[in-house]
Amino acid sequence: MKSKLVLWGKNPGEERVLLALDLLEESNKIDVHVIPEAIVTQELENQLLHEWKDDHSIQFPEGSSAMNIDLKLIGDLLPDGYSVEKEDLLKRAQAEWHFVVLSSKLYKTYHSEIEEIKDRIEQAGKYSIHAWDELKNFWDKVQGQIQDRNIFRSHAAALKEQTNNMFTRLKELRKDLDKEFNDESKTNFEKFNAKLEEIEERITKGLSLHVLFEDLKQLQNKLKDIRFSKDHRNKVWARIDEAFKIVKEKRFGPDAKPEGTSDSNNNRIEKRLIGLLDAIKKMQNSIRRDKEEINFQDKRVGESGGMLEAQLREAKIKMVQERIDSKELKLADMLATKTELESKLANIKEKDKKRAELEDAKKAAQDKIAAEIKEAAEQRKEGEGKLEKAAAAIVGPKDLHSEEANIAPESAEVNSGEGLSSPEPGSSETSVPEESKTKDSAEAAEEIPSESIPDKSEEE
Repeated sequence: MKSKLVLWGKNPGEERVLLALDLLEESNKIDVHVIPEAIVTQELENQLLHEWKDDHSIQFPEGSSAMNIDLKLIGDLLPDGYSVEKEDLLKRAQAEWHFVVLSSKLYKTYHSEIEEIKDRIEQAGKYSIHAWDELKNFWDKVQGQIQDRNIFRSHAAALKEQTNNMFTRLKELRKDLDKEFNDESKTNFEKFNAKLEEIEERITKGLSLHVLFEDLKQLQNKLKDIRFSKDHRNKVWARIDEAFKIVKEKRFGPDAKPEGTSDSNNNRIEKRLIGLLDAIKKMQNSIRRDKEEINFQDKRVGESGGMLEAQLREAKIKMVQERIDSKELKLADMLATKTELESKLANIKEKDKKRAELEDAKKAAQDKIAAEIKEAAEQRKEGEGKLEKAAAAIVGPKDLHSEEANIAPESAEVNSGEGLSSPEPGSSETSVPEESKTKDSAEAAEEIPSESIPDKSEEE
């Protein structure tokens, strides 16, 4: 976009003149060189059209005059009484030059802003994430203006060079900070390793597991506030986790629930869900603040003091809106993940509930079977007692009868013996004939039960 224009026109006296208009961006004015037709040579016209318009300096001839006028967006650009043959070119240049002035002012604003950032970085003398974010936000703002073509290429290139130089300076400062951070991380890593070695040695010696468990918890809590590199932190976490597993196994036995069980998955998902809910809340608050910023800028656009400020506010509104669109996409993904995690957590809890109900049912069935077995055992024991009593009642009289039967033959023998013996002297009884003896013995034998006759061995 050229800042010089050469046109044929007329002066207030209707005399033909060659007008050379030169835009002064900084002052928002125009130098108007008026050259009468009588002194315009072909060489001068060529110089004006080819050299002067390309920002080369030329010598204006004697007899020409110059005026300095304000650049106006609306109304006649030339002084009163002057006109040009190609009015459309003049109007087009008027609109373009107004844009050039605004763009130049915008460049100056950004140039001043980047200089202030540069001064703050140099004064700090060390890397700061705040300075990095500030520089990044500045360049994002400039890029938005470049994409909208509100800044000329030369201005954009100058701002880009300055911004890159500042990024390079911050990277250098960050290297120094990284070295300092890595040294600090190494020192902290060695300290934590020494403490872990002490705890591991106490675990090996079989000292109080409760105390060791509490020491590990304290060490784990301290780890959150200690500066570590990612590699050092991961190694310390892994070592602490391993120590926890050993202590838990010794304390609760090998059947303690390891990672990957329902309980551990449940806890892991709950922790992840808590973190996600916190991130969703922060994202929603960020979107809300951006929308408040857009509403604020919308209200201030109508109150802007000038076109430049209005354009800046409109550019800022667009930049913030794009940021909102990006954040809303991320928020949608986060909400989808939240729904997925809640579904997984609900499934795990439902499975745990069913598993618990199944375990309760199994336990109830086992208790019922055990009670039935115990009751059956008691009934058998009671039945066996009754049988023993019944058997005793049956066996008792039979033994008595057998005893009496065993005594009977002996009495019979004695009586038969007495009956067969000779009578005492003076007795009136007579001896029994042989036949009667035999008959009496036979009758006696018939009256004695056969099973009550003792064996020969018993007689002996």
